Amino acid sequence: MPAPTAASTMVIAAVGMGALAPSLTLLSLAHSPAGRQGCAGGAKQTTQNPGQIGVLGLASAVFNLFAGVGSSGPGGYGAAFALPLVPSVMAAVLSARTRVAQA
Repeated sequence: MPAPTAASTMVIAAVGMGALAPSLTLLSLAHSPAGRQGCAGGAKQTTQNPGQIGVLGLASAVFNLFAGVGSSGPGGYGAAFALPLVPSVMAAVLSARTRVAQA
């Protein structure tokens, strides 16, 4: 894969992660009862960080599996980059169900 393509893809991924994390934080704080925002924020951080590490590790394993088979094509890259997209897409789809009603 050419370096400019990889670099531009990482910029797009960084923008997506930067937009997703604050949105999930606001949703979790908006849905937590009064006086429990700290517990909700702590629980979100506790589950988010190991989740990110797990998805990154799984994507790396998938990439190495495809690279180890001798696949020199983009299959390994496609599988490794598509896997981390799954949690983000799921969060975007489920976020429509968690909208806070405006008063």
